[in-house]
Amino acid sequence: MSYITRKTVLYILYNFLVVTEIRSSPTISSNEYRLQSVDTNKAIKNSVYVINSLPKNSHSLHAHCFNKVKDVGFFTLRNSGEYFNWSFVLESGQSEECICGFQVLDIEDTEILYTGELVHYCETKDGYNCVWSVKKDGFYISNTFPPKKLTKIYDADWP
Repeated sequence: MSYITRKTVLYILYNFLVVTEIRSSPTISSNEYRLQSVDTNKAIKNSVYVINSLPKNSHSLHAHCFNKVKDVGFFTLRNSGEYFNWSFVLESGQSEECICGFQVLDIEDTEILYTGELVHYCETKDGYNCVWSVKKDGFYISNTFPPKKLTKIYDADWP
């Protein structure tokens, strides 16, 4: 199965699971998985960055990112230091989850890059800035671009 076909299947499966979860889950009474502004008229600004931090002369990092509403796109980061990013705004009470599938050669990994459980790593004075560095041994997060202090969230073993 080709890279694009696998990611398309993953995208369809994700949307099915989200719809199933919404239909079968009880009402959420806490804000544990929601991002909310204290000021009910204020929108929350959000940005997600993905940086190729693999060693120099590594193979290209391929990514396909999406959320439950939008396919953010396919990206190829050929060199260490290359990155892509996207931004979105959440109104008070809205929540979001962004997923990316990654591939280097024949090794694949899929991770959640933006969700209510991760935003405390991304908080800034103006909103949320989730900056991901993909390194040989895993996925690291920061709230500054370029990243300063990195925290490892997910393990990986890239070639």
